[in-house]
Amino acid sequence: EDPRRVMAASARGARALLAWRGGAVVRRLSSGPAMSPKAQHYAEKVTAFMHAHVYPAEAAITQHAIDPLTKWTIPPVLEALKGKAKAEGLWNLWLPPDLDKEGKHGA
Repeated sequence: EDPRRVMAASARGARALLAWRGGAVVRRLSSGPAMSPKAQHYAEKVTAFMHAHVYPAEAAITQHAIDPLTKWTIPPVLEALKGKAKAEGLWNLWLPPDLDKEGKHGA
């Protein structure tokens, strides 16, 4: 079987699963009392970012990964996404503010 077809099918399946899980998680958490306003804000921003930038880039990332000449390199589109995420304050959300007092590495 053609490995490109397997990769494309896997990417579509993974995307559908992530989209379903992502949407379900945001809806479930945003309606619950345990989610802080800050957490809800970030959940909504991440979901919007995924739909606006990440999902549309999946085809380019998959193509980069199956090309024998580029598969062991970082896709340029991934670096662009990283820059966009940083610009929107969605990079390194896990990094606590006390470890990044200047706000250079995290949200």
